[in-house]
Amino acid sequence: KIFENNEKYKRVGGRRMQEVVGFIPAAGVGSRMSGFPIMKEMLPMPASVSKDEKTSILIDNAIRSMIDNGITTIVFVVNDEKRELINYINREYVYPQKIQAAFIYQRIDGKHYGVPFAIESAYNFLKGKTVVMRFPDTLLLADVNLEGLLKCHESNNSDLTLGIFQTAYPERLGPVHMDKAGMISKLEDKPKGPTVYNTWNCIVWGDKFTDEVVHCINEKKSQGNEKEMIIAEIMQKFIAQKRAYAYEFENVVCIDVSSIKELEKIWENKN
Repeated sequence: KIFENNEKYKRVGGRRMQEVVGFIPAAGVGSRMSGFPIMKEMLPMPASVSKDEKTSILIDNAIRSMIDNGITTIVFVVNDEKRELINYINREYVYPQKIQAAFIYQRIDGKHYGVPFAIESAYNFLKGKTVVMRFPDTLLLADVNLEGLLKCHESNNSDLTLGIFQTAYPERLGPVHMDKAGMISKLEDKPKGPTVYNTWNCIVWGDKFTDEVVHCINEKKSQGNEKEMIIAEIMQKFIAQKRAYAYEFENVVCIDVSSIKELEKIWENKN
């Protein structure tokens, strides 16, 4: 019943598309910040990163960008250690009726990890939907026009559309090359000598991508290879088949909060 109050369709660019849902995979253990006493998604953020100029926590940036763009049904994938995060989301967003939320528990046993496994866990909530995914541990500074991203996805009849953002550190992230029409020609992963200073972050996809993720996981399981799976590996398939497009966000900076030093820089306003 989680979706029963949502509109059946959302109109984008004058056309009807599948119901739009937000997706935030938050089952990671934050290994890059191990030893820090606060879970990554709940790291405190200064007022300067919030549109209403109030202090917040890191995951607020993802949730608020969805609400601001009319996406009020959000699927979260969490693990057993995220009870405090769930309580926060319920208190700040669900109980005040700002969003409808589904919390899907993903078992973290060292055998299955990576965003594709989170997507598989939430399959029944994502099937038949247009999915807008944001990561819970990245900041997008400035207004994020997710409606523009959705329009790009629909107008190109794309199976996968990546939101592209400015970054000062493409060598740490995933720079994207595209043609003038926005079709993606190349996706890099932490290149040593980047030639473009951008990175992908939020993503839109439909059933073909959802089904391909599940297919790839089942294929790996049949081979006895069930460990980490990187979502970029699956994205590369759609890029090779010319089924993936990019939407560039102007004047929006993407920051991957990957270390204590990065957190300190945010508070010192040095990003």
